[in-house]
Amino acid sequence: FLYGLWRVLERNDAAGLWLVTLSTALHFVIKETAFLYTAQALVLLLGVFLAAAVRMLPNPRPFQLYAAGAVTAGLAALALTLLEPAGMGAVRPLLVLALVAGAAGCALGALRRLAGAVGWDAVRGMPSLGLLALLGSLVLPLLGPFPVSLLGFDPLDFTNPTVLLLDVGWIVLALGISIAVGIGWNPAAWWRYAGLFWAIFAVFYTTFFSNPGGLLNGAAGGLGYWLTQQAEQKGGQPHYYYALILMPLYEFLAYAGTLLAVVMARHRRPAQTGPDGADPGPQPGARLSFLGLSLYWACSSLLVFSLAGERMPWLTVHITLGFLLAAGWGLGRLVDGLDWRAGLRRGGLPAALLGLLFLAALASLGQAFSAGEGPAGLGQALLPLLAGAACLVGMFYLLRGWPAGQVYRLLAVEGFLVLGVLTARAAYRAAFIDYDSAAEYLVYAHAAPAPKQVLAQIEALGGEQPLRVAYGGEALYPYWWYLRRTPEAYYFGTTPTRQLRQYDVVIAGEDLLGQMEPALGEGYHSFDYQRLWWPNQDYWGLTWARAWGVVADPAMRSAVWQIWLNRDYRAYARLSSSPQQFEAPTWSPSRRMRVYVRKDLVAWPGARPPAGTETDEDPYAARLNGPAPLQSIGAAGEQPGQFQSPRGLAVAPDGSLYVADTDNHRVQHLAPDGSVLQVWGQYADAGQGTAPGGTFNEPWDVAAGPDGTVYVADTWNHRIQHFSARGDFIDMWGTFGQGQQPDAFWGPRSLAVDGEGRV
Repeated sequence: FLYGLWRVLERNDAAGLWLVTLSTALHFVIKETAFLYTAQALVLLLGVFLAAAVRMLPNPRPFQLYAAGAVTAGLAALALTLLEPAGMGAVRPLLVLALVAGAAGCALGALRRLAGAVGWDAVRGMPSLGLLALLGSLVLPLLGPFPVSLLGFDPLDFTNPTVLLLDVGWIVLALGISIAVGIGWNPAAWWRYAGLFWAIFAVFYTTFFSNPGGLLNGAAGGLGYWLTQQAEQKGGQPHYYYALILMPLYEFLAYAGTLLAVVMARHRRPAQTGPDGADPGPQPGARLSFLGLSLYWACSSLLVFSLAGERMPWLTVHITLGFLLAAGWGLGRLVDGLDWRAGLRRGGLPAALLGLLFLAALASLGQAFSAGEGPAGLGQALLPLLAGAACLVGMFYLLRGWPAGQVYRLLAVEGFLVLGVLTARAAYRAAFIDYDSAAEYLVYAHAAPAPKQVLAQIEALGGEQPLRVAYGGEALYPYWWYLRRTPEAYYFGTTPTRQLRQYDVVIAGEDLLGQMEPALGEGYHSFDYQRLWWPNQDYWGLTWARAWGVVADPAMRSAVWQIWLNRDYRAYARLSSSPQQFEAPTWSPSRRMRVYVRKDLVAWPGARPPAGTETDEDPYAARLNGPAPLQSIGAAGEQPGQFQSPRGLAVAPDGSLYVADTDNHRVQHLAPDGSVLQVWGQYADAGQGTAPGGTFNEPWDVAAGPDGTVYVADTWNHRIQHFSARGDFIDMWGTFGQGQQPDAFWGPRSLAVDGEGRV
C-alpha cells in the first residue's frame, strides 16, 4: 500500500493505482486497521494536494480560503460525530449535516478556483487529487455506521428494520456519490479500479457467494463493530503505551534509526531547475520524498493507534512500519557515505574492532554509573572508562588521515550494528525463551504454562480411555479449545451442581471458587494453578515525578536496565512493596484456576470408577432441596434491564434491588418486580486520569446502607463510590496500591454495610 502510494505521487502511473486498489481491497477483507490506514492516507493526500495547488496558482488566496473552510467544517463534523457532546440531542445530526454540506460546498468552490486558473485537465492530472478521489470513492460506502449511530441507532442491530433501511439507504447514496466522483476524475479508469475492489470485497464477505447477507454485514457492520468497541477500551493501556513502553522495549532500533534519518536529512536537496538552469515554473503535482512519507506514516501511526480505544501489543507492528522505513533510509545514506575501500587499506578493520570494543566499554560505563553511586560507582566505572579511552585513542591513531566525518560514520554504523544484534536478541528471547512468560511485555493476557500442563496430566491419567472432564466459569478460556476433541468434556457455565460428581476432573475458574466445594463434596483433591497472566503494569499512572524518580535513583535505574536488557525483575522486585508479585508462582496481575481430581484417581492412576460412585459421605446431602426460582429478572444485553456479567446485588431497605452490572460498567436499580427504576454509570479508566464520580471500570459489588444510600466497589478504578438511593453521586475514596497502606486498593471486589452504616 505504501509503495503504491509513493509510486503514484512520484511517477503518477497506473501501476501504483492498481497496487493501491488491490492492497486496500485485501486490507479491508482481513483487518480493521484498513480504516485507520485509509484515513492516514487521505489526510496525507489532502495535504500534498493543497501544497501542490497553492504552488500552481498565481494568486492562491481565494483557493486557500475555500480550502480552509472545507477542512474546518469537515473536522468539526467529524468531531461532533465521534465525540458525542452532551446536551445537543436532536440538534447534533442537523448540525453535522449542515457542516458536511458546507465542507462539500467549500471543496467544490476551491476546485472551481483551481480549475479556473489552470484548467480541469491539469486538475484531474494531479496525482494527489486522483488518489484522493479513488480512495475516498472506494471507502465512502463503508462509512454508513457514522450516520446511523449519529441518528441514535445501533449500526449492528440488523434485526431493527429502521437500521436496515438506513444501512441500505446510505450504501445506495454513497455509491451514487462515489460514481459521480469517479466519473469526474477519470470515467474510463475508475470503473476498472472500483470493479477490482468490489469484486474482492464481495467474494470474501459472502464467503465465495455462499452467504449473500455477508455483503451487507461487511459493508455496514465492519466499521460499526469497531465504533462500538472503542468505548470498551480493550487492554486499558495508557496513551503513552506504545511511545514509552513497547517501542523502547522492542523497537529501539527503529527509534534510533529514525532519529539518524532526521539528522542525515539536514542537508536539503537543491531546488529543481530547468535544462537551461531557469526555474521551470508551476508543476502539476507535489513530490513527496520517501523519507517524508516514512516520517509521516511513523508519526501519524503512533498518534492514531495511541488514541484508538484498543491498545494491545500486537498493534505495535503498524506503528513500527513507518519508523523502520525511515531508519532504513537513514542507515542507507550512512553506509553509502563510508569510503569502505579506503578504510580497508588504511587499517579500517582493526579500527572497526576497536570501535566495537569502545562501544562495549561505553555500555559497561553506563551500567556502572546506573548501578552505583559515590565511591563504589566510581570504582566500578574506572576500568571501562580507561578501556574505552584506550580503544578510542587506538582507533583514531589507526584512522589518522581519515576525515573526522568518516570516523564518526564508522562509529555510528557499529553502534547500529550493536542495536541490530540487541534487537535480534530481544526477538529471539520473546519468541523462544519467554514466549509464554509474563516477564515479556508482548505476552499480553496470555495463558500461563499451567493450562497445557494440566491438559497433559489429564491425558496421561486417562490413558487409552479418556477421562470425563468438566470445566466452567472463566476456565472456558482456554479449555473450550483444548478439550474440543475430548468426547466427554462438559462446560457447566457458572452454576456448579451435584451433577459435576459424575466427572473425573473438574476445572473451575477463579470466579467460581467459592461455589465448588458444596457442589463436589469431599471426593476430590484440589490443585491451584495460574491460568492467565499479564505483564507487569507498574507503568500505569506514570507521571513526570515518577519518571524522574527512575532517572534520579541509581538502584531504580539499574533495576529498569535489567528489565530492558534481560527481562530480569529481581532487582526491581527488591525495590517494590510487593516483591512476591514478580515471582512466577505468585505473579501479579494474573487469574487463577482450580483443578479438582477424584481422590480414587489420584490413588490409582488410570482407574475409572463407575459414574456416580461416592468416595466420601456428602456432608450436604441431608440439606439439599431443589425449589424452582420464584422470579427471574433480566437477559444478556446493554439495554436497561439487561445485564453483562452481573457480579453483585444488594437489597435496599425499601425492598428494591441494586445490581452491579459489571461488564456494562454501570449500576441498575430495580423494583421488586424487576422493572427498572434508575440506571447510572458509564465506562471510564482512572488509570488514564479521566474517571469522575459516577463512572466505573467493571464494578463487582454493591451494598445498600440503612439510610438507603448505595456503595459500589468500582473494582478496576481501585476505589469505593457512594451514591444516593436515586444514583446521585455523593463521595468516593480509595487510591491505587498493592501494599498495606490504608485507603489503598487493588481491584476491590466485595463490600458490605453494617446496621450502623459502616462500610
